[in-house]
Amino acid sequence: MKFIQSSSFWAVLITLIVFGVAVAFTMARRTQPGFGDYVKQPQLWEEVEEAHSDVERAADVAKTWSADQVANAVRSFVLDTKSSEDPRSDAVILRSLGNRTHPALLQILRDPSLRSKLLAPTRENLLPEAPFNRVCQLLEKDPPQEVVAVLAPFLDEKSDEARKDAALVIGSVGSELIIAPVRKALTDADDYVRSYALMGLKRASENNRLSERCRRELFGDIQGLLSEGKNADHAAGLLLDFDQTRATAFFLSKAMFAPDSGSLHQILSALNAQGVKVPRDRLLSLIDELEATELTYPKTYQLGEALHLLGMHQVHDDRTLLQKYVAHDEDIIAEGAAAGMLASHGLDGFQERIWKKIDTSGFTSLSNPQRHYAAVIAFDAEVNNGGLSQYFFNSSGNEWRNALAGLEAMQSKERLTILREALASFGGSGPAGNRDERILQLSRLQSANDALFDELDSRYYKSTEVIDVMAMHYVLQNVEAFR
Repeated sequence: MKFIQSSSFWAVLITLIVFGVAVAFTMARRTQPGFGDYVKQPQLWEEVEEAHSDVERAADVAKTWSADQVANAVRSFVLDTKSSEDPRSDAVILRSLGNRTHPALLQILRDPSLRSKLLAPTRENLLPEAPFNRVCQLLEKDPPQEVVAVLAPFLDEKSDEARKDAALVIGSVGSELIIAPVRKALTDADDYVRSYALMGLKRASENNRLSERCRRELFGDIQGLLSEGKNADHAAGLLLDFDQTRATAFFLSKAMFAPDSGSLHQILSALNAQGVKVPRDRLLSLIDELEATELTYPKTYQLGEALHLLGMHQVHDDRTLLQKYVAHDEDIIAEGAAAGMLASHGLDGFQERIWKKIDTSGFTSLSNPQRHYAAVIAFDAEVNNGGLSQYFFNSSGNEWRNALAGLEAMQSKERLTILREALASFGGSGPAGNRDERILQLSRLQSANDALFDELDSRYYKSTEVIDVMAMHYVLQNVEAFR
């Protein structure tokens, strides 16, 4: 959904959805309970929070370690454990030490006697993991330039996992030293290796580590990927980061700005994300071309992004076209048209402002329309992610009254009915506004009926109501509250 793609929204929502993060710190080697176990047995949640606190305390102690203690801890984690999850607390503690782990990691990588051991998988289930992957895990943040020379040879390894992690760390360095090895990674036969190299470059760019020479010399390599329809999800936005003028000219070329371009969806998405205006006549022509085709994936996505871009021009006459597509049967097209309609009224970016306001001043700092909007979007995101149990379990559920009022104001029928039925499960007074009390309520309800919300969840996922469209209409009815 377009309304929940902003980074600030996810920063706020991640703060609310604490379950997944905290569970990661549970006791070593213990079989993890499922989410339903935490709902039915709140004491398990207390154990998780205590384990989390233990890790934080251990990380504080680790700050006092000597260089030898750090080196010993690094070697033990890399060479003696079977998995970075075993126990995960070790990885968390070592990551907290930052570049203090780098000398020991470089020493391990430079030791030829360890090469075969570094590449031998110690975990086969799920994704294979070898000591080398654990080295790269600790090097991901702020990697030193010296790591490029020692990691570059690993780009020739047979293991896709080794090449992938090497490409990510090398790209993250960002200096001129990375040009040759990154160029090699971008020609790798494995899609993930190429993606990880691009993600490394993105990380270097975001951290102001990427040199101008890298931007210049690697521009053509990334341009080539887009021409071939490869890794466009990462490549399009990165090319704009490198040189927006040059990238936009390439994106608007006849070969790329066409429905049969394998990268068009991602190109349009990147232009939207960075607020780059596309000539209106080109957009109208593209929309006409798409209308004449069978609207299946990826053309549905292309059309949705094109409609959003069209709205940026804020031409009144375009609103009739946008309104037509707001009612489209394909959700992704309707959502794109809704985003375009908001942009047409000068409301592009209002979501970002709301999430930042919540982050800095709290939910109560919002106006009533903003509260209703934010509560509905958070409710929808939570339920789609983990069902109604997750919504009520997490802090987002504190705002169920605003979510209810918001759905009512947006004239929802299906989703509003589902929320009302879920609230009725808690009795006349509804769920507690306090999270701890609400968790106890939920525990009793779920213990008595393990399938408490299953039927409601199923109905929610099948609902034909498009939250983005309903929210768009609500925002346009309260324009001044969202400027």
